[in-house]
Amino acid sequence: MTLYPLPHQPYRYTEMPALLVLIADSVHQQCLVFSVVAYYLNCKLSFLSNE
Repeated sequence: MTLYPLPHQPYRYTEMPALLVLIADSVHQQCLVFSVVAYYLNCKLSFLSNE
């Protein structure tokens, strides 16, 4: 989704996409870390329950 600058607010909307990309990138990295940790804990728990 592309945001085009409006005549009365040119600065705000030209800065918006970069900020959204930055936020989305950090959220994506946090989700990735969380899923890796969850996967590791899941493997550890299944290993302990098999013992």
